[in-house]
Amino acid sequence: MKKIYVLLFLLSSIMYGVTLFPMSAEITSKRERNILFTVSNPTKEPVAVEFSVLRLLDTNNNKEKRVKTTDVAYYPSQFVLAAGKSRNVRVRYLKSSLPKIEEVYRVIAKELDIDVTDKKPSVPKNRIKASVKFRFTYEGLLFVNNGKVYPKLEIVSFKKSANGIEIVVENKGTKSEVLSPEDYNFIVTINSKDYLLTKKDLKKAEFRRTLPGKSNRYILRYIRSVPYKKISSIRIEPKW
Repeated sequence: MKKIYVLLFLLSSIMYGVTLFPMSAEITSKRERNILFTVSNPTKEPVAVEFSVLRLLDTNNNKEKRVKTTDVAYYPSQFVLAAGKSRNVRVRYLKSSLPKIEEVYRVIAKELDIDVTDKKPSVPKNRIKASVKFRFTYEGLLFVNNGKVYPKLEIVSFKKSANGIEIVVENKGTKSEVLSPEDYNFIVTINSKDYLLTKKDLKKAEFRRTLPGKSNRYILRYIRSVPYKKISSIRIEPKW
């Protein structure tokens, strides 16, 4: 019980850090190349913040490949937020024309490990004060396209294993897309008959955003509504 009390005390001392709004934004017009992101500090202490934008190149194997970019400008990149205060960061797309194939950027607000308090709180000699301070990073997305882009997800290969069904999904469209059971039907064929997989069949598949021209690999481990070892083909169809 003593360990539980100590843990609860430490958790109660956590100071939640910076937040970012909006979490996603889109540029589809030449006349509206500027986006305002708001970074807020809900804590009772000032925090130092670093703001950055990176180009997202791939998301395969649940790992993002990010690179620095000169196509997006942002200001300010570093600043101090007083307790309870917010600051807008202006982000601007710099290319003369908007891309026909969507470009995706990671927008990052990172709390720096810097003490920017003016003074240290006094602690009575007969009392020891413990606290836990986590440094937070909030990440959003910026999509840039000409407004005429569309996703086109297809299952290009699959194989059966002892763990379930492994599928490779490719985006043959011009816009990024998340393969979600809320938006797509998963249809399997067994003995020339089609069956619709259920949400339970697809749980914990870790579906993520697939960029245009890229692919992602998933394992469907929980197929129970049909005998998955008898599946001869699998495809996806949008619900819209």
